[in-house]
Amino acid sequence: MSFTIRRNPLISVYLLSFFLTLHVAVPVYINSSFLETLTNAKSVGLIYTAASLLSVLALYLIPRLLKSVGDFRATLIFLALELAAFFGLATLKDPKILIALFILSYTLIYLISFDLDIIVESFSRDSATGSIRGLYLTSANIAWVLAPTRAAGILTDGDYWRVYMAAAILLIPALVIFARKLEHFRDPRYNTAPFWSTALQGGETARA
Repeated sequence: MSFTIRRNPLISVYLLSFFLTLHVAVPVYINSSFLETLTNAKSVGLIYTAASLLSVLALYLIPRLLKSVGDFRATLIFLALELAAFFGLATLKDPKILIALFILSYTLIYLISFDLDIIVESFSRDSATGSIRGLYLTSANIAWVLAPTRAAGILTDGDYWRVYMAAAILLIPALVIFARKLEHFRDPRYNTAPFWSTALQGGETARA
């Protein structure tokens, strides 16, 4: 692998991936239970459906935003919004606002992950792509392993706000690392694929 630890910005990306994944993974096992305290069980599925549809729409539109403001600024905005959303989930009480914040956060995570994937790809060299991707996924998987025990230790007597506050705090290192270490990222050329023609081509490939 032809890069050094001191100069390689991917080290920052690995740390960012760890803290971001830990932020996501700590509350992931209690999200449904939390939503059930805000609405009925049937509506929880509808909330996830709405969040998924919004995420698909956001991913379709994201190339246009990246062309306008660049990956660094877009991701920095997404991380800041995600942090604000989780502080809101931990401190606010209105069920409608909490549901809206959950849907927003659900979508933001997809966008942040998409943007980080672009950064990893841009920093990857063809001869070391496998190793780079492997380390990137390993840093995230370590966080997934650690998260359940952390969440179990934080949640007491149904105090879901504690879990969301802890998750918000875990996102702060990710935001700081991104803002300080990746500000010089150079955007690649972004191509926007037509939605319907791409979908039709995918359908034809599936039938072939």
